[in-house]
Amino acid sequence: MKRTLAILLALMLVGCAALAEAAAQDEGFVFRNGITWGMTPEEVTATENIEEADAYDYGETLTFMEFEDVEALANAEGDANFIFLNGALVVCGYEFDVEDTDLQTVLDAVKAEYGEPTDDDPAALNALLDALMGPSEMEDGAFFAGWTLPDGTYVGITDSFDDIELAYFDAPAIGAQAE
Repeated sequence: MKRTLAILLALMLVGCAALAEAAAQDEGFVFRNGITWGMTPEEVTATENIEEADAYDYGETLTFMEFEDVEALANAEGDANFIFLNGALVVCGYEFDVEDTDLQTVLDAVKAEYGEPTDDDPAALNALLDALMGPSEMEDGAFFAGWTLPDGTYVGITDSFDDIELAYFDAPAIGAQAE
């Protein structure tokens, strides 16, 4: 009887964990202050409660927007960056100056959220960047770590160009646009 009860309890716990994971997948990725994939530049600006942002167009389909000196993760200050494809948010992240924040601090904060990196090859990151902006390559010797989240969001950290970049990509939307 005790064994049957223990097995039943274990099955219930596994079922609850699976339901919790499914619910998290249904919610999808949420960046800072409730920002989600597909938001417009106006919605992001309103959500951030910022009157004006540095924004510029890159070609006919991409818009870049930056909010400088915001509180990012691990109590570090950085710039919040956003890329919109045809008016919908597809990339967001932080840029940290290496003089103000060290790579290990950023890496530890992301590991605390998502676990150990699942990717140490920048090929997936380069493919996403290529789909958005054309051919690009990470700087040789740059540190890279990446994660793929359950909803398809791709997370990448790199320390190239004297900055630490933490970027989140709506990989399914970028991939659909590239097809």
